[in-house]
Amino acid sequence: MGRYIGCEVNGESLDVYKYGLGEQSSEMYRISEELRIGEYHLISYTYDEETDEASYEYIDESSEDVDGDILILDRTDIEKLNAKIAELEAIQKTKDDQYYIEMIKAIRDFMCEYPEVEKFSFIGEF
Repeated sequence: MGRYIGCEVNGESLDVYKYGLGEQSSEMYRISEELRIGEYHLISYTYDEETDEASYEYIDESSEDVDGDILILDRTDIEKLNAKIAELEAIQKTKDDQYYIEMIKAIRDFMCEYPEVEKFSFIGEF
Protein backbone atom coordinates (compact mmCIF):
# COMPACT_ATOMS: atom_id res chain seq x y z
CA MET A 1 0.00 0.00 0.00
CA GLY A 2 1.34 3.44 -0.91
CA ARG A 3 1.05 6.89 0.56
CA TYR A 4 -1.55 9.34 -0.66
CA ILE A 5 -2.45 12.99 -0.67
CA GLY A 6 -6.12 13.43 0.12
CA CYS A 7 -8.58 16.31 0.38
CA GLU A 8 -12.02 16.56 1.93
CA VAL A 9 -14.78 17.97 -0.27
CA ASN A 10 -18.39 18.21 0.89
CA GLY A 11 -17.66 15.94 3.85
CA GLU A 12 -16.09 13.22 1.70
CA SER A 13 -12.39 12.35 1.86
CA LEU A 14 -11.03 11.95 -1.68
CA ASP A 15 -7.69 10.75 -3.02
CA VAL A 16 -5.77 13.37 -4.97
CA TYR A 17 -2.38 11.78 -5.64
CA LYS A 18 -0.53 8.53 -4.93
CA TYR A 19 3.18 8.90 -4.29
CA GLY A 20 5.59 6.77 -6.32
CA LEU A 21 5.96 3.70 -4.10
CA GLY A 22 9.44 3.61 -2.59
CA GLU A 23 10.64 6.25 -5.03
CA GLN A 24 9.08 9.52 -3.96
CA SER A 25 9.28 11.31 -0.65
CA SER A 26 6.62 13.67 0.66
CA GLU A 27 7.06 16.87 -1.30
CA MET A 28 4.04 19.06 -0.60
CA TYR A 29 6.30 21.34 1.46
CA ARG A 30 8.13 22.28 -1.75
CA ILE A 31 5.02 23.96 -3.16
CA SER A 32 4.95 26.33 -0.20
CA GLU A 33 8.67 26.71 0.47
CA GLU A 34 10.18 26.66 -3.03
CA LEU A 35 7.32 27.91 -5.18
CA ARG A 36 5.96 30.27 -2.50
CA ILE A 37 2.38 29.08 -3.01
CA GLY A 38 0.04 28.17 -0.16
CA GLU A 39 0.53 27.44 3.50
CA TYR A 40 2.27 24.28 4.74
CA HIS A 41 2.27 22.60 8.18
CA LEU A 42 3.22 19.30 9.78
CA ILE A 43 0.31 17.71 11.65
CA SER A 44 -0.37 15.28 14.46
CA TYR A 45 -3.69 13.45 14.77
CA THR A 46 -5.69 13.50 17.97
CA TYR A 47 -8.75 11.50 18.96
CA ASP A 48 -11.44 12.65 21.38
CA GLU A 49 -13.04 9.59 22.96
CA GLU A 50 -15.94 11.60 24.39
CA THR A 51 -17.08 12.93 21.01
CA ASP A 52 -15.67 10.00 19.01
CA GLU A 53 -14.05 12.47 16.62
CA ALA A 54 -10.59 12.59 15.12
CA SER A 55 -8.87 15.87 14.33
CA TYR A 56 -5.38 17.17 13.80
CA GLU A 57 -3.22 19.94 15.10
CA TYR A 58 -0.28 21.79 13.62
CA ILE A 59 3.02 20.82 15.20
CA ASP A 60 6.59 22.03 15.22
CA GLU A 61 9.03 20.34 12.84
CA SER A 62 11.14 19.22 15.80
CA SER A 63 8.25 17.12 17.17
CA GLU A 64 8.52 13.35 17.08
CA ASP A 65 4.73 12.98 16.80
CA VAL A 66 4.44 13.82 13.10
CA ASP A 67 1.60 11.90 11.45
CA GLY A 68 1.36 13.82 8.21
CA ASP A 69 1.46 17.17 6.52
CA ILE A 70 -1.03 19.66 5.16
CA LEU A 71 -0.91 22.13 2.29
CA ILE A 72 -3.60 24.79 2.25
CA LEU A 73 -4.36 26.38 -1.11
CA ASP A 74 -7.17 28.59 -2.35
CA ARG A 75 -8.76 29.01 -5.74
CA THR A 76 -6.50 31.94 -6.66
CA ASP A 77 -3.49 29.61 -6.41
CA ILE A 78 -4.51 27.69 -9.56
CA GLU A 79 -3.01 30.32 -11.89
CA LYS A 80 0.17 30.44 -9.79
CA LEU A 81 0.46 26.65 -10.03
CA ASN A 82 -0.05 26.79 -13.81
CA ALA A 83 2.78 29.32 -14.17
CA LYS A 84 5.16 27.27 -12.00
CA ILE A 85 4.30 24.04 -13.83
CA ALA A 86 5.21 25.71 -17.13
CA GLU A 87 8.52 26.92 -15.66
CA LEU A 88 9.37 23.49 -14.25
CA GLU A 89 8.48 21.68 -17.48
CA ALA A 90 10.80 23.99 -19.45
CA ILE A 91 13.81 22.73 -17.48
CA GLN A 92 15.54 19.41 -18.17
CA LYS A 93 14.07 16.98 -15.66
CA THR A 94 15.22 14.01 -13.62
CA LYS A 95 12.81 11.23 -12.68
CA ASP A 96 12.33 12.90 -9.27
CA ASP A 97 11.51 16.22 -10.96
CA GLN A 98 8.92 14.47 -13.10
CA TYR A 99 7.25 12.97 -10.02
CA TYR A 100 7.18 16.40 -8.39
CA ILE A 101 5.59 18.01 -11.46
CA GLU A 102 3.00 15.22 -11.65
CA MET A 103 2.10 15.82 -7.99
CA ILE A 104 1.63 19.55 -8.63
CA LYS A 105 -0.52 18.81 -11.69
CA ALA A 106 -2.67 16.36 -9.72
CA ILE A 107 -3.28 18.97 -7.04
CA ARG A 108 -4.09 21.64 -9.64
CA ASP A 109 -6.40 19.31 -11.57
CA PHE A 110 -8.23 18.36 -8.37
CA MET A 111 -8.79 22.03 -7.58
CA CYS A 112 -10.19 22.60 -11.08
CA GLU A 113 -12.62 19.66 -10.64
CA TYR A 114 -14.33 21.43 -7.73
CA PRO A 115 -15.02 25.03 -8.78
CA GLU A 116 -17.41 25.51 -5.87
CA VAL A 117 -14.61 25.07 -3.30
CA GLU A 118 -12.63 28.19 -2.36
CA LYS A 119 -10.09 26.69 0.07
CA PHE A 120 -8.46 23.28 -0.18
CA SER A 121 -6.63 21.42 2.60
CA PHE A 122 -4.46 18.71 1.06
CA ILE A 123 -3.37 16.18 3.66
CA GLY A 124 -0.46 13.82 3.15
CA GLU A 125 0.53 10.76 5.15
CA PHE A 126 3.92 10.00 6.64
